[in-house]
Amino acid sequence: MPAGNNIIASLGERGSQGRALAVGGSYSRTAQVTLPNGLTGTFFVVVRTGGPFEFIYTTNNSAVSGAVAVTLTVAPDLTVDDIMAPTTALAGQKIDIAWMIRNAGAGDAAGTWTDSIFLRQAGILMRR
Repeated sequence: MPAGNNIIASLGERGSQGRALAVGGSYSRTAQVTLPNGLTGTFFVVVRTGGPFEFIYTTNNSAVSGAVAVTLTVAPDLTVDDIMAPTTALAGQKIDIAWMIRNAGAGDAAGTWTDSIFLRQAGILMRR
């Protein structure tokens, strides 16, 4: 059985909301948590409890689930579908441009990303 000592991420906490727990009593909880992106491999869920006087009883405050196989999230694929720019312009002046980005991948694009705008001379290939 895994020890659950190599914690890689906190998935949240749930308070007891001031309820009393009688001797021999118990309660059940459920939670929906979000796994961090970019994980792949086998992991274990660890639940740890703590409260008054738990510093005395330190050997039974946590339990470890069975193995959870985690695979990478289906990736997004951002593409530039359209660019609108004027056909003539004056050097040193502002121009209006517009573009459309589309997610052509199978997964949602979440978080932040940057759209970069370049000016390339005709006939010269752009380096990546």
